[in-house]
Amino acid sequence: MFDILYQNDLNVQSVEKTFSKTLKQLQSGDFKSADVRKMQGTGYYRARLDIRDRLLFNFVKYEDRKYILLLEVIKDHNYAHSRFLRGATIDESKFVPVDSPDREDATVSLSYLNKSSKIIHTLNKFISFDDFQKDIYTLQPPLIIVGSAGSGKTALVLEKLKSLHGNVAYVSLSKYLVDNASNIYYSSCFDSEHQEADFLSLKDYLSLWQIPEGREVDFKQFERWFARYAQSVKINEPYRVFEEFKGVITGSPVHTAWLSQKEYMNLGVKQSVFSPQERERLYPLFLKYTDWLKEETCTTATSFATNTSTGCSPATITSWWMKYRTLPIFS
Repeated sequence: MFDILYQNDLNVQSVEKTFSKTLKQLQSGDFKSADVRKMQGTGYYRARLDIRDRLLFNFVKYEDRKYILLLEVIKDHNYAHSRFLRGATIDESKFVPVDSPDREDATVSLSYLNKSSKIIHTLNKFISFDDFQKDIYTLQPPLIIVGSAGSGKTALVLEKLKSLHGNVAYVSLSKYLVDNASNIYYSSCFDSEHQEADFLSLKDYLSLWQIPEGREVDFKQFERWFARYAQSVKINEPYRVFEEFKGVITGSPVHTAWLSQKEYMNLGVKQSVFSPQERERLYPLFLKYTDWLKEETCTTATSFATNTSTGCSPATITSWWMKYRTLPIFS
């Protein structure tokens, strides 16, 4: 018996009766009855569902075990519309009959397989969620996902994004991460008539409201400025200070541009990476930093967001926010 895995959005509603029959044939390895053919030059196979419809699949392996991964139903021999075949020219007369799966190689290896789940997700590769990721995937937004680098946050967010309808957005501080996320999202030719997705840097998203005056300060500029004061504040970690100024002092308050010194000093140990003694030295430096931004005609995404939200009319803010009412995502 062959273990069967399923592409997460595999839709068999229109072929339920014939699908069950074909599924049993594939599970038992009876490829002859399923009329399995290898689609030369594509890496995929197709099984017959009925006189018009076909089932696209391939073989994958994990820990030296071979699995059949069911991908999509091809309606009316319309291979040109297949998400996985990507518009390849298909000549059915060149398909090669396959009577048994035993001699067929699994050319795709999974880096991980949750053996308690048969569901596979597809981005730029096939992905199996562990139980924790699977539980998060079923939750509805708003939701904050926290994890270390390589923990699967981006894959989880992008897969969730696929399931949403309407105008949706993926927003990140990093233009590189935005471009990378967009490439991954569309790498398997995903398309949905139910959504319009935008991938924006935070700067681009805020520019939908109002074009910022001045240039956005980057870390290299900040590092040169911070070098003047590193010795006096006795902190030689410019990047952590940069992140503290951007994400904690100016990034955490909702109704003001930045935290007061009292509010900053009262933060808990999980709200700031610096000790109370270090914060006491950092806050006066932060005030000098805001003066420097004005002198250099520079801005930051967080300060621009605050100034824009207080300067725009409620109707303007609402119109842009409502465009992405389904789910703006900050990663």
